[in-house]
Amino acid sequence: MTVKLPLPRFARRPTFFLGLAVVHLYLGGGHILALFDTGVTWTDTWKGFGAVAGTYYFTALGLRERGAASASPGHVQVGANYTD
Repeated sequence: MTVKLPLPRFARRPTFFLGLAVVHLYLGGGHILALFDTGVTWTDTWKGFGAVAGTYYFTALGLRERGAASASPGHVQVGANYTD
């Protein structure tokens, strides 16, 4: 099943997703550095590594190849196509 998300025009550009990745890296890096400075806390752990996972996700969205034949121009496909 493929879910199509309607997104505004600016959110369909690769630079938007790469910008989100940079913000996630900055925020996650602050929490991960706090793990070394103040000690290990659960909040810094999940926020830090969660933001780094968000960095990976948004980088993948920003670098993916555009122009898939099945993608309609105004939507971003999320998920995989499954055949029953």
